[in-house]
Parts: sequence; structure tokens; C-alpha cells
Amino acid sequence: MRLGERGDAVNIAGLLIQARKQRARRVRECIERIPGAEVHAVTADGRLVVTVEAGGEDMARALDRLSGIEGVCATTLVYHHSEPIEDDT
Repeated sequence: MRLGERGDAVNIAGLLIQARKQRARRVRECIERIPGAEVHAVTADGRLVVTVEAGGEDMARALDRLSGIEGVCATTLVYHHSEPIEDDT
């Protein structure tokens, strides 16, 4: 399935995720298994800088999955951009 196939837009979100510092490595591993999610930085106190690229309903599912990871205390949306997908046909 191509990015954005389930919706008519591509969404890009930037998030700050606060995890329990002793669980930060495990949280990072879980995030990296979510399609479209990328961890850019992890601090010693358990903060993670994350971006997610997804289309339509996939973004909502990805954000729900991030919030539900064991060890995540808070998920803060810092940036969001949505752009229509142009049909190449």
C-alpha cells in the first residue's frame, strides 16, 4: 500500500514523547516498528523526538499506538502538516 492510499492527504506530525527513563530504550524500539514513525533523538531523562508520516486514518492509528506503548507517560503533538496527494495518472 502506498503512503496516503487510504485518504486523500499525506499527514506529517512531529511529536515529543515523554517516557519513563528506564523504559526509553524499549519505547524507542516499539516506535520504530510503527510504519511511518521515526525517532530522531532520545534524551537521558526519557524524552523522544518523533515524526510520523501517514495518510488518512493511518495517522490516527499511529498516534493511538504511540500513546498506548507501555512506559509512555505523555505524547505531545508539536507540529502537524497535511498535504493533498496528487494523482499521477
